[in-house]
Amino acid sequence: MKAAVFFPGIGYRFERPLLKGAMDLARDKGYSIITVGYDGFAGDAKQNLDVAVERAMNQTEKILSPIDWTCYEKILFVGKSIGTAAAAIYSSRNNLFCKKILLTPIPQTFSVDIENALAFYGKADPWISLEQVTDGCRKNSIPLSVYENANHSLISGDEGTDLRTLRDVMKKISDFID
Repeated sequence: MKAAVFFPGIGYRFERPLLKGAMDLARDKGYSIITVGYDGFAGDAKQNLDVAVERAMNQTEKILSPIDWTCYEKILFVGKSIGTAAAAIYSSRNNLFCKKILLTPIPQTFSVDIENALAFYGKADPWISLEQVTDGCRKNSIPLSVYENANHSLISGDEGTDLRTLRDVMKKISDFID
């Protein structure tokens, strides 16, 4: 059995292109889909990311605690924004060996050692600097794809560019899952 666990962002939910596309790819590759939903974030979550990450972790632990991870031969964690921190921290705390896809990580994502991961970042992302994400990926030997003019949702505002970015991200995710 294979499980793919999806950790959304605060405002970036499962119906949005990056998560929906990755979810469809994982499902097509035979993964059972598990979603982690969390709520109750203050309007100033961006300014209080440490508090927001702790809230996400409390909810993540409750949602995933009933799962017996030993029954899965392959585990994939896919996080978006705050979900990248939840995925990395949860897998570290629970000693889970799994592949991780980090869609626009935040600084707290790199608070733990991360193995077997792939990361994506937009240069216009206000949540983390290029230097922070590059350093975190370098420290953990994580391949990083960087997109010019793309924001925290990997959107540049140019429809053609955004479609090419989405195709590129999905191709790299598909190859990584295999």
